[in-house]
Amino acid sequence: MARSYRRAILPVLVMTSLLVGCSSTPSTPTSAELPEIDGEFGQAPGFSWSGTQPPEDLVVEVLHEGEGPEVTPESMVVVDYEGHVWGSEEAFDSSFNSDHFGHFPLDGVIQGWTGGISGNSVGSRLLLSIPSDLGYGDQGTQDGRIEGGDTLVFVVDVHGTYTQDETGGDPAAEEVDLPEDVGIDVEGDLGQPFSVTIDEDTEEPSSLASYPVSQSDKAELGEGDTALVSYIATTWDNDVLGATWLDPLGPDGGPQQVTIDDGSFFGELRGYRVGSRVVIVQPATEDDPAVAVGIDILAAK
Repeated sequence: MARSYRRAILPVLVMTSLLVGCSSTPSTPTSAELPEIDGEFGQAPGFSWSGTQPPEDLVVEVLHEGEGPEVTPESMVVVDYEGHVWGSEEAFDSSFNSDHFGHFPLDGVIQGWTGGISGNSVGSRLLLSIPSDLGYGDQGTQDGRIEGGDTLVFVVDVHGTYTQDETGGDPAAEEVDLPEDVGIDVEGDLGQPFSVTIDEDTEEPSSLASYPVSQSDKAELGEGDTALVSYIATTWDNDVLGATWLDPLGPDGGPQQVTIDDGSFFGELRGYRVGSRVVIVQPATEDDPAVAVGIDILAAK
Protein backbone atom coordinates (compact mmCIF):
# COMPACT_ATOMS: atom_id res chain seq x y z
CA MET A 1 0.00 0.00 0.00
CA ALA A 2 1.26 3.51 -0.75
CA ARG A 3 2.73 5.48 2.09
CA SER A 4 0.62 8.23 3.60
CA TYR A 5 1.55 11.87 3.24
CA ARG A 6 2.33 11.95 6.99
CA ARG A 7 5.11 9.37 6.80
CA ALA A 8 6.44 10.62 3.47
CA ILE A 9 7.18 14.18 4.56
CA LEU A 10 10.76 15.00 5.53
CA PRO A 11 11.96 17.60 8.02
CA VAL A 12 12.60 21.12 6.75
CA LEU A 13 16.26 21.70 5.95
CA VAL A 14 17.67 24.80 7.63
CA MET A 15 21.21 26.03 7.10
CA THR A 16 21.93 26.49 10.80
CA SER A 17 25.56 27.36 10.13
CA LEU A 18 24.38 30.58 8.47
CA LEU A 19 21.85 31.62 11.12
CA VAL A 20 23.22 34.84 12.58
CA GLY A 21 20.88 37.66 11.62
CA CYS A 22 20.82 41.38 10.63
CA SER A 23 21.39 42.89 7.23
CA SER A 24 23.78 45.04 5.27
CA THR A 25 23.72 46.96 2.00
CA PRO A 26 25.93 45.63 -0.84
CA SER A 27 28.56 47.92 -2.28
CA THR A 28 29.53 48.48 -5.88
CA PRO A 29 32.44 46.39 -7.17
CA THR A 30 35.94 47.43 -6.05
CA SER A 31 39.33 47.09 -7.72
CA ALA A 32 39.60 43.55 -6.33
CA GLU A 33 38.90 40.92 -8.98
CA LEU A 34 36.16 38.48 -8.04
CA PRO A 35 36.65 34.86 -9.11
CA GLU A 36 35.44 33.72 -12.52
CA ILE A 37 32.47 31.36 -12.24
CA ASP A 38 31.69 28.53 -14.66
CA GLY A 39 28.33 26.79 -14.97
CA GLU A 40 24.72 27.73 -15.53
CA PHE A 41 21.91 28.37 -13.05
CA GLY A 42 21.13 25.11 -11.27
CA GLN A 43 24.58 23.60 -11.95
CA ALA A 44 27.43 23.30 -9.47
CA PRO A 45 29.77 26.27 -10.12
CA GLY A 46 33.45 26.19 -10.94
CA PHE A 47 35.69 28.82 -9.30
CA SER A 48 38.78 30.39 -10.95
CA TRP A 49 40.62 32.74 -8.61
CA SER A 50 42.36 35.94 -9.70
CA GLY A 51 45.06 35.95 -7.02
CA THR A 52 44.12 39.46 -5.85
CA GLN A 53 43.28 40.43 -2.29
CA PRO A 54 39.58 40.34 -1.35
CA PRO A 55 37.42 43.49 -1.35
CA GLU A 56 36.85 45.14 2.01
CA ASP A 57 33.09 45.53 1.56
CA LEU A 58 30.18 43.34 0.60
CA VAL A 59 30.13 42.96 -3.19
CA VAL A 60 27.33 41.35 -5.20
CA GLU A 61 27.66 40.42 -8.86
CA VAL A 62 24.54 39.22 -10.71
CA LEU A 63 25.77 36.39 -12.93
CA HIS A 64 22.30 35.68 -14.28
CA GLU A 65 19.27 37.88 -13.65
CA GLY A 66 16.01 36.09 -12.94
CA GLU A 67 12.53 37.17 -13.90
CA GLY A 68 10.67 36.02 -10.78
CA PRO A 69 9.48 37.88 -7.67
CA GLU A 70 11.89 40.13 -5.82
CA VAL A 71 13.37 38.88 -2.56
CA THR A 72 12.76 41.09 0.49
CA PRO A 73 14.79 41.09 3.73
CA GLU A 74 11.78 39.49 5.50
CA SER A 75 11.34 36.68 2.94
CA MET A 76 11.83 32.97 3.27
CA VAL A 77 14.14 31.86 0.45
CA VAL A 78 14.79 28.61 -1.39
CA VAL A 79 18.34 28.46 -2.76
CA ASP A 80 21.21 26.34 -3.95
CA TYR A 81 24.59 27.61 -2.82
CA GLU A 82 28.30 26.91 -2.70
CA GLY A 83 30.67 28.68 -0.32
CA HIS A 84 34.45 29.13 -0.40
CA VAL A 85 36.91 30.95 1.80
CA TRP A 86 38.50 33.60 -0.43
CA GLY A 87 41.16 31.94 -2.64
CA SER A 88 40.29 28.35 -1.68
CA GLU A 89 39.66 25.79 -4.41
CA GLU A 90 37.73 23.56 -1.98
CA ALA A 91 34.18 24.48 -0.97
CA PHE A 92 33.47 24.49 2.75
CA ASP A 93 29.75 23.92 2.05
CA SER A 94 27.56 23.23 -0.99
CA SER A 95 23.98 22.16 -1.64
CA PHE A 96 24.44 21.53 -5.37
CA ASN A 97 25.38 17.88 -4.86
CA SER A 98 22.72 17.38 -2.18
CA ASP A 99 19.15 16.19 -2.58
CA HIS A 100 17.98 19.19 -0.57
CA PHE A 101 17.80 22.95 -0.98
CA GLY A 102 18.86 25.61 1.43
CA HIS A 103 15.59 26.95 2.87
CA PHE A 104 15.50 29.60 5.59
CA PRO A 105 14.29 33.06 6.67
CA LEU A 106 16.51 35.72 5.12
CA ASP A 107 16.37 37.91 8.23
CA GLY A 108 17.95 35.10 10.27
CA VAL A 109 21.23 34.50 8.41
CA ILE A 110 24.64 36.19 8.30
CA GLN A 111 24.48 39.85 7.36
CA GLY A 112 26.23 39.33 4.03
CA TRP A 113 23.50 36.95 2.91
CA THR A 114 20.65 39.19 4.00
CA GLY A 115 22.11 42.25 2.31
CA GLY A 116 23.43 40.41 -0.72
CA ILE A 117 20.38 38.35 -1.67
CA SER A 118 17.53 40.75 -0.86
CA GLY A 119 16.54 43.00 -3.74
CA ASN A 120 17.32 40.32 -6.33
CA SER A 121 14.79 38.23 -8.25
CA VAL A 122 13.92 34.55 -8.20
CA GLY A 123 15.83 32.82 -10.98
CA SER A 124 18.99 34.85 -10.36
CA ARG A 125 22.49 33.43 -9.92
CA LEU A 126 24.49 35.65 -7.56
CA LEU A 127 28.17 35.89 -6.68
CA LEU A 128 28.66 37.27 -3.15
CA SER A 129 31.94 38.40 -1.60
CA ILE A 130 31.36 38.80 2.14
CA PRO A 131 33.92 40.39 4.47
CA SER A 132 34.37 38.80 7.87
CA ASP A 133 32.51 41.54 9.76
CA LEU A 134 29.38 40.59 7.76
CA GLY A 135 30.11 36.87 8.10
CA TYR A 136 31.66 35.15 11.10
CA GLY A 137 33.84 37.98 12.42
CA ASP A 138 36.97 37.26 14.40
CA GLN A 139 35.65 34.02 15.91
CA GLY A 140 35.07 31.96 12.75
CA THR A 141 33.04 28.76 13.06
CA GLN A 142 33.34 26.08 15.73
CA ASP A 143 34.13 23.36 13.20
CA GLY A 144 37.15 25.31 11.96
CA ARG A 145 36.07 25.38 8.34
CA ILE A 146 35.92 29.19 8.54
CA GLU A 147 38.59 31.00 10.56
CA GLY A 148 38.36 34.41 12.15
CA GLY A 149 38.82 37.20 9.61
CA ASP A 150 38.03 35.04 6.56
CA THR A 151 36.34 36.64 3.56
CA LEU A 152 33.69 34.31 2.16
CA VAL A 153 32.57 33.90 -1.45
CA PHE A 154 29.26 32.27 -2.35
CA VAL A 155 27.49 31.41 -5.56
CA VAL A 156 23.76 31.45 -4.78
CA ASP A 157 20.97 30.33 -7.11
CA VAL A 158 17.62 31.77 -5.95
CA HIS A 159 14.89 29.19 -6.64
CA GLY A 160 12.02 30.72 -4.67
CA THR A 161 10.85 33.29 -2.15
CA TYR A 162 7.74 33.85 -0.07
CA THR A 163 6.54 35.46 3.15
CA GLN A 164 4.51 34.09 6.04
CA ASP A 165 1.33 35.04 4.14
CA GLU A 166 2.27 33.10 0.99
CA THR A 167 2.61 29.43 0.07
CA GLY A 168 5.39 29.90 -2.49
CA GLY A 169 3.38 28.56 -5.43
CA ASP A 170 3.34 30.38 -8.77
CA PRO A 171 0.63 33.10 -8.73
CA ALA A 172 0.92 33.37 -12.53
CA ALA A 173 0.16 29.68 -13.19
CA GLU A 174 -2.86 28.84 -15.34
CA GLU A 175 -5.88 27.81 -13.26
CA VAL A 176 -7.59 24.49 -14.03
CA ASP A 177 -11.15 23.56 -13.05
CA LEU A 178 -11.50 20.35 -11.08
CA PRO A 179 -13.94 17.81 -12.61
CA GLU A 180 -17.36 18.10 -10.96
CA ASP A 181 -17.45 14.40 -10.09
CA VAL A 182 -14.33 14.77 -7.92
CA GLY A 183 -16.46 16.43 -5.26
CA ILE A 184 -13.70 18.68 -3.89
CA ASP A 185 -13.62 22.48 -3.71
CA VAL A 186 -10.31 24.39 -3.56
CA GLU A 187 -10.67 28.03 -2.55
CA GLY A 188 -7.90 30.63 -2.42
CA ASP A 189 -5.68 32.65 -4.72
CA LEU A 190 -2.67 30.99 -6.31
CA GLY A 191 0.45 31.56 -4.23
CA GLN A 192 -1.65 32.28 -1.13
CA PRO A 193 -2.92 30.01 1.69
CA PHE A 194 -6.00 28.10 0.52
CA SER A 195 -8.66 25.67 1.71
CA VAL A 196 -9.70 22.20 0.54
CA THR A 197 -13.31 21.19 1.24
CA ILE A 198 -14.97 17.84 0.54
CA ASP A 199 -18.52 18.16 -0.80
CA GLU A 200 -21.23 16.45 1.22
CA ASP A 201 -21.96 12.84 0.13
CA THR A 202 -18.69 12.59 -1.83
CA GLU A 203 -17.51 8.99 -1.61
CA GLU A 204 -14.13 8.28 -0.06
CA PRO A 205 -11.41 7.44 -2.59
CA SER A 206 -10.54 3.81 -3.20
CA SER A 207 -7.05 4.55 -4.55
CA LEU A 208 -4.48 7.33 -4.79
CA ALA A 209 -5.35 9.92 -7.42
CA SER A 210 -4.24 13.46 -8.31
CA TYR A 211 -5.93 16.43 -9.98
CA PRO A 212 -4.39 19.70 -11.22
CA VAL A 213 -5.74 22.97 -9.81
CA SER A 214 -3.23 25.12 -11.70
CA GLN A 215 -0.51 24.39 -14.25
CA SER A 216 2.78 26.23 -14.52
CA ASP A 217 5.23 26.18 -17.44
CA LYS A 218 8.29 25.53 -15.25
CA ALA A 219 10.34 22.33 -14.87
CA GLU A 220 8.52 18.99 -14.75
CA LEU A 221 8.94 16.69 -11.76
CA GLY A 222 10.51 13.31 -12.46
CA GLU A 223 11.13 10.07 -10.60
CA GLY A 224 13.65 10.54 -7.78
CA ASP A 225 13.46 14.34 -7.75
CA THR A 226 13.32 16.22 -4.48
CA ALA A 227 10.48 18.76 -4.36
CA LEU A 228 9.76 21.53 -1.88
CA VAL A 229 6.02 21.73 -1.25
CA SER A 230 3.46 23.67 0.78
CA TYR A 231 0.33 21.72 1.64
CA ILE A 232 -2.98 21.54 3.51
CA ALA A 233 -4.48 18.17 4.48
CA THR A 234 -8.26 17.79 4.98
CA THR A 235 -10.13 14.63 6.03
CA TRP A 236 -13.37 13.46 4.41
CA ASP A 237 -15.11 14.98 7.47
CA ASN A 238 -13.52 18.34 6.54
CA ASP A 239 -11.24 18.40 9.56
CA VAL A 240 -7.96 20.18 8.76
CA LEU A 241 -5.15 17.89 9.88
CA GLY A 242 -2.47 20.47 9.17
CA ALA A 243 -1.14 23.14 6.84
CA THR A 244 2.45 24.24 6.37
CA TRP A 245 1.51 27.91 6.71
CA LEU A 246 -0.17 27.57 10.13
CA ASP A 247 3.26 27.87 11.78
CA PRO A 248 5.58 28.60 8.86
CA LEU A 249 8.65 29.40 10.94
CA GLY A 250 8.17 26.72 13.59
CA PRO A 251 10.26 23.52 13.77
CA ASP A 252 7.53 21.49 12.03
CA GLY A 253 6.11 24.30 9.92
CA GLY A 254 6.90 25.78 6.58
CA PRO A 255 7.24 23.95 3.25
CA GLN A 256 8.57 20.40 3.33
CA GLN A 257 11.11 18.61 1.14
CA VAL A 258 9.77 15.33 -0.29
CA THR A 259 10.98 12.69 -2.71
CA ILE A 260 9.09 11.92 -5.92
CA ASP A 261 9.03 8.17 -5.46
CA ASP A 262 6.83 6.18 -7.83
CA GLY A 263 4.28 4.15 -5.87
CA SER A 264 4.33 6.46 -2.85
CA PHE A 265 2.04 9.35 -1.94
CA PHE A 266 4.27 12.05 -3.43
CA GLY A 267 4.96 9.90 -6.46
CA GLU A 268 1.59 11.27 -7.60
CA LEU A 269 3.36 14.58 -8.30
CA ARG A 270 5.48 13.03 -11.05
CA GLY A 271 4.75 14.82 -14.32
CA TYR A 272 3.45 17.99 -12.68
CA ARG A 273 5.43 21.21 -12.99
CA VAL A 274 7.11 23.43 -10.41
CA GLY A 275 4.76 26.27 -9.46
CA SER A 276 1.60 24.20 -10.00
CA ARG A 277 -1.16 23.49 -7.46
CA VAL A 278 -2.34 19.89 -7.18
CA VAL A 279 -4.84 17.93 -5.07
CA ILE A 280 -3.97 14.35 -4.12
CA VAL A 281 -6.62 12.09 -2.56
CA GLN A 282 -5.67 9.10 -0.46
CA PRO A 283 -7.94 6.34 0.82
CA ALA A 284 -8.19 5.53 4.52
CA THR A 285 -5.58 3.22 6.03
CA GLU A 286 -5.42 1.38 9.33
CA ASP A 287 -3.66 4.39 10.82
CA ASP A 288 -5.02 7.40 8.90
CA PRO A 289 -8.40 8.62 7.63
CA ALA A 290 -9.09 9.33 3.97
CA VAL A 291 -7.65 12.73 3.06
CA ALA A 292 -7.48 15.30 0.30
CA VAL A 293 -4.15 17.12 0.30
CA GLY A 294 -3.79 20.41 -1.57
CA ILE A 295 -0.19 21.00 -2.63
CA ASP A 296 1.73 23.96 -4.05
CA ILE A 297 5.03 22.90 -5.66
CA LEU A 298 7.68 25.51 -4.88
CA ALA A 299 10.88 24.05 -6.33
CA ALA A 300 12.52 20.79 -7.38
CA LYS A 301 15.95 19.30 -8.02
